[in-house]
Amino acid sequence: SMMLRKGVEDLLLTWMEIRKHINARLVFVGPMADAEALIKTHLGYIEYYPFMHHEDLANMYRSADVYVLPSLLDSWAQTVVEAMACGTAAVVSDHTGAKDAVAKGGGWVIPAGDRVALKNQLVYCYENQNEVVTKSAAAAVIAKEY
Repeated sequence: SMMLRKGVEDLLLTWMEIRKHINARLVFVGPMADAEALIKTHLGYIEYYPFMHHEDLANMYRSADVYVLPSLLDSWAQTVVEAMACGTAAVVSDHTGAKDAVAKGGGWVIPAGDRVALKNQLVYCYENQNEVVTKSAAAAVIAKEY
């Protein structure tokens, strides 16, 4: 869901800062919630899909280089492990329950609410595609444990 507690604002503001310096796209998938105004304000700079069937969502995960969830508060976040199961490395905050799966080697864990850390990690992923590929392969293996 497009919720403020999922770190949508941090991700959008970070994206606006780095988007001109990298050749990438930012895609949001999920029903609208309390981050609606933020999402609508940035629609010219991001892609947004309110819903995807499971097969389409799995294809979206597979086509992504990195799944990002800089959540401020999340009990588990099943989507993290779903993305990992599709072979996509993850960047999550330390306030995301699935951080333990990511920390096993399927991506990177950053401090919640730290936009500088988020920016640095996203730029790092962009500049270090070989490591992203390695983490993505590990993510698929790790996800099988869950």
